[in-house]
Amino acid sequence: MKGRGIVVGILVLLLFTSFALGILSGNMNENFDMKNKSNYFGQVNEVLRMKYTTHSIIKINSNAEFATIASAEGWPGDGSSGNPYRIGDLEIDAQGNKSGIYIGNTTVHFILENCTVYNASYIWGVQYSGAAVYLNNVTNATLLNLTARDSEEGILLYMSNENEISQVNIVNNTHGLRFVSSEGNRVENVKAEQNYKGIDIDRDANHNILVNISAFHNYWGIHLDENEKNSIENITIENSTEYGLYLSNGAKFNNIANASISGTGDYGIYLFWAYQNNFTHIMSFENDYGLRIVGSSGSYGNPDAMRCRFNRFVDFISTLNHQGIYMDHVENNTFEGINVSSDRYGADLWNINYNIFRNVSVWNTTYYGIYLDSDDYGNGHDNLFFNLTVKNSNKGVYASGQSRTKIEDSLIFGEIKFQFGDNNTIANTSVHGRIYLDSHEYGKIENTKIYNESILIEGDFQDFTTQSIVNSTVNGRPVRYFKNLDMQGINIPQNTGEIIGGNVSNMKIEGINFSNAGLAILVGYSDNVDISEVNVSEMIDYGIYETNCRNISISNTYISTRDN
Repeated sequence: MKGRGIVVGILVLLLFTSFALGILSGNMNENFDMKNKSNYFGQVNEVLRMKYTTHSIIKINSNAEFATIASAEGWPGDGSSGNPYRIGDLEIDAQGNKSGIYIGNTTVHFILENCTVYNASYIWGVQYSGAAVYLNNVTNATLLNLTARDSEEGILLYMSNENEISQVNIVNNTHGLRFVSSEGNRVENVKAEQNYKGIDIDRDANHNILVNISAFHNYWGIHLDENEKNSIENITIENSTEYGLYLSNGAKFNNIANASISGTGDYGIYLFWAYQNNFTHIMSFENDYGLRIVGSSGSYGNPDAMRCRFNRFVDFISTLNHQGIYMDHVENNTFEGINVSSDRYGADLWNINYNIFRNVSVWNTTYYGIYLDSDDYGNGHDNLFFNLTVKNSNKGVYASGQSRTKIEDSLIFGEIKFQFGDNNTIANTSVHGRIYLDSHEYGKIENTKIYNESILIEGDFQDFTTQSIVNSTVNGRPVRYFKNLDMQGINIPQNTGEIIGGNVSNMKIEGINFSNAGLAILVGYSDNVDISEVNVSEMIDYGIYETNCRNISISNTYISTRDN
C-alpha cells in the first residue's frame, strides 16, 4: 500500500507540472479567464497570473518619447515598419486614472499585444478621459489580443488613422471600442460585451473597415453617428437593451453586410436621419422592431438626412419580431429581396414617399401584411411595390391617404384596401381577397385577377365615376365597369364576373349567373337599372349592392350569400 501511495503522488505531481507548463507556454485557450480559476489544484491561480507582468500606467506623447521609454523598458524593435516596437504581456490597473495606456502624436510602428487594461475613469472636464487604451493622433499602431474592461472607454481612437486592431475583448465599459475623427483603420475579430455602447463609430470617423464583430448584452450594440463610408461585415449582435445596430445624425455611405441581429429589447436596426447607406444579407429576429427608419417633416438641415433618403436594403429577413419594418417620414429608399415572417405587423409605413419595394414577401403576420398611412398632409405618395407576396396575414394590404402608389406583378392573399387617397394602381396582380376602394378617386385596376372575392367601391359620386378597371377578372370572368354612360341598348354578356356601374342610366342586367365571389352587382349614383333573371349564389358579402340610386327594378332573381 505504501508503494501504491508513492506512485499516485508522483502521478499527481506530473499532472500538475504538465498543467502549469502548458499555461506558461501559452497553450491554454486564448479566452482563458485569468481571474476566475482559483479552484484548480490549490495554487494554480498564481501560476496563471505569471503569464502577465503587472505594469504601471503607460503614457507616451511623441516619437522621441516612445524611443526613450522603449529603451528604458527594454521593449524590442526600433519603430520601423520592418521592426516595430513591441509592448506585450502586461496587466495594467489604471486605478481610476484617466487612462491605462495613452499613446499620442506618434507615427512610429508599434504592436501592443497580449495585454489586459482596466479601471480607467472619466475625469470631469477632461475630454475623452477614462480610456483603458487611448490612441490620440496615432498612425501605424497594431493592437493585438487585448482585453479592455471596466472603464469609461475601452479602446478609444481619436484623430488616429491607418491602424489595425485584432482579437480584442471589450467588456463592461461605457463606450467599448470608439472611433472619433479617425479614418482608414481596420478592425477584425472583436467581441464587445456588457458595454453601454459596444462599438461606437462616432463623429467624422470615416473609411474604417470592421470585420467579424460580435456584440453581446450591450445597451447599444453598434452605433454609427455623423460619419461616412465605413464598412462593417460579418456581424453578430445579440441581446442589446435598446438598439442592435443604430445609424443616426447624417451617417451616410456606410456598407453593412452579413449581419445577424437578435434579442434586442427595442430595435434590431434603427436609422434616424441616416441616408445613402447599403445593407446586404441582414437577418433581424426576435426583436421588438426588426427594422425602424425615422426621418422628419421639417425643412431645416440636410433634406437627405432629414428624410432618411437613398438607403438600400438587399436580402433582408425579419422574423419573429413584434413589428417587422416600421418607417415614418422616409423617402427614396430601395428594398429588394425582403422576407418578413411571423411578425405581428409586416410593414408599418407612415408618411413615406418615392420608395421602391421589389421582391418582398410577407408571411404569417397577425395583423396587416403591408400598412400604409399618412397623418401629415402631402406625404404618402409615389411608392412602388413590385413582385409583392402577402400570405397568411389577417389583412393583406391597407393604404390610407396614399397617392400614386402602385402594386404590380404581385400575389396577395387577403384584402387590398385603398382609403382616402387617389390615383393608386393595382396591376398584373393576383388577389385572393377583396379589392376595396373606400372614398378613393381615380384608382386603376389593370390586368388583375381576383379569386373568390370582388371589387367594392364606397364613397361619393367621384369615387364611383373616376376609376379605371381594365382587363381584370373575378374567378376568370371579366369585371364590367361602366361609368357616366347612358346604357340604352347595351347588352352585358353572360360571361361576367362582376358588374359595376357609376352614374349610369338605363342599365339592363339579364340572365347572368354569379357565384363564389364577394358581390355580383355594384351600382352607385345611377338611374333606371333593370335586373332580371339573375342567379347570384354563394356570395361572401352581398348579392346586389346599390347606393344613391333611383328606379332600380329586380325581378325573377335568386340571391344567396354564405351567411344567408
